[in-house]
Amino acid sequence: MVTITPTTKTERIDYIDILRGLSIFGILLMNIVIFSLPTKMFDVSTHPWPSTMDVLANWFTVFFVKDKFYHLFALLFGVSFSIMMERTKSRNTDFSSFYSRRLIVLFIIGLIHGFLIWSGDVLVIYSILGFILLLIRNHTPNRLLLYAIISISIPIIIPVVKKVFEMTTLNSSPEDGSTNYYTQAMRQLFVYGKGSFSQITDYRAAEVLHFYISGLDSFTVRAFSMMVLGLFLWRKGVIQNIKQHLPLLKNFMWFFLAIGFAGQFLRVTADEFSFPHDDTYPLIKLATLCLNVYSVPLLAFGYAIAILQLIQNVKLYKIFAPIGYVGRMAITNYLFHSIFFTTIFYGYGFGLYGEIEPACGILLSTGMFIFQIGFSNWWLNKFRFGPIEWIWRSLTYGSIQRLRIEPESSKKHC
Repeated sequence: MVTITPTTKTERIDYIDILRGLSIFGILLMNIVIFSLPTKMFDVSTHPWPSTMDVLANWFTVFFVKDKFYHLFALLFGVSFSIMMERTKSRNTDFSSFYSRRLIVLFIIGLIHGFLIWSGDVLVIYSILGFILLLIRNHTPNRLLLYAIISISIPIIIPVVKKVFEMTTLNSSPEDGSTNYYTQAMRQLFVYGKGSFSQITDYRAAEVLHFYISGLDSFTVRAFSMMVLGLFLWRKGVIQNIKQHLPLLKNFMWFFLAIGFAGQFLRVTADEFSFPHDDTYPLIKLATLCLNVYSVPLLAFGYAIAILQLIQNVKLYKIFAPIGYVGRMAITNYLFHSIFFTTIFYGYGFGLYGEIEPACGILLSTGMFIFQIGFSNWWLNKFRFGPIEWIWRSLTYGSIQRLRIEPESSKKHC
């Protein structure tokens, strides 16, 4: 049996790394608000800041960034799954056992991240969804597309079913939860801003468990739908022959962007009439949910196609190419965000939780991303993998992987 080895630099698909690197930036732009501010504040008020600049910065993040890059990252996860499956098939290797080991290691990394660093971890969810991909990987493209459509609609179906159930229950009555949300926000502000590491760890454990469970009818199924779409696109040959499909994709791009931005504009506008959380405008809330569920993946696709179009230009490719280094060590960069910013904001670090507003958060995120482009470039010119990627691969393959890149001169004398 042929033993599978890590992907070499020459085997990588550059544009996948560029898209993954941009996804990391988009995810950071969204997460910086969660790192620095009680999330429950958004359940009390749409704009918990007095400054117009911060309101505009938050609107920019919600309109252009929020959720779009998590969707794109999940799509690329499905594509990467497909690439690995194709490589193992060509080398006569048992893909199921290999990829299961990979997912188990990712699951452990995610648990450490979620319980000891930051409660917004998605790696545990991705690893579990990866096992589902294993089960359906050989299904026909049409069935994969059907799975994606059904799963992406679940965040709409479940709330509607719940609402109908509540309306048919005699004792049900609308409640204004704004007071409870405010209490939770103040609790977050106190624990994360002033608490010790042990206090924050206890609180974080409850939050991450809630996130894993509550995401089953929202984040998790939406991420799964994009992963399946990534597998679908590979099975249809779109990813492998991207240049051939670009003319057609360009036409879809304008449709995706137009519908996506229109949906997001209506969604953001509707949000102004649906806070705090109550049942005053149930139809507006349902419309907002539908607009967000369907317009976000369209924008994610639109962004991806737009970037692919841009990098066909040689000059623009040279500008975007360094971002690919961030994508090549995406897990390291993703985890570094959590380590760095929780140290900045949490009580066991500099205690700036609740002090950094959205406009400043965008500047911090941009500065961090520029730093990571430079650092990733420097690191990958000396080493084959990012630090976490090296650990991940070594545990997956069951042996310590060679990390340092050998100089050309030493290769010649071997």
